[in-house]
Amino acid sequence: MTAVRRVMNGAYFCIATNGVPPSVSKRILLHILCKPSVQATQKLLGGYLGEAVVLRCKIEANPLTSVYWTHTDVKLLN
Repeated sequence: MTAVRRVMNGAYFCIATNGVPPSVSKRILLHILCKPSVQATQKLLGGYLGEAVVLRCKIEANPLTSVYWTHTDVKLLN
């Protein structure tokens, strides 16, 4: 395989057959390591003074990463 991509993570099978039963196979699991990718699910969010709002983003990373929000260089609670 060349130029692997994130979507290629998963199970692959090597199968050998020569017409004489049975065929044999082995499974391997491919884990592609990649830096985090962040997508904002909302570009603009509004709320009323004193009410709660939910900030959302979509993260893709392998291995999994820690995710947090900041505002004016201050880390917010999750």
